[in-house]
Amino acid sequence: MTTRFTLPLVDLESIGEFLAACCDQYEQSAPTVHTYCDDLYRRLTEGDSVLVRDLLTVQKLLENGIWEQPNFAANRIYHLQHDLGQDTTGQVGF
Repeated sequence: MTTRFTLPLVDLESIGEFLAACCDQYEQSAPTVHTYCDDLYRRLTEGDSVLVRDLLTVQKLLENGIWEQPNFAANRIYHLQHDLGQDTTGQVGF
């Protein structure tokens, strides 16, 4: 028996809207976060690889309707990049 799913398993539109809001929130206060969210948005819309871990980490930037303080948000992204083996050289505060 073959089962066909008609509902999307992941709401890409909502994820894109959230990433755009992150970019707006951190554009001036945490450029590293803005750049990372912008890159995720680009990869998502172009069909490139996006890890669930990326999305779960970025989701933690907004909890209970309150955005994470910019320095903590940037630190969260630095640690994610480090854990994923990405270069964090020269990033202040890491």
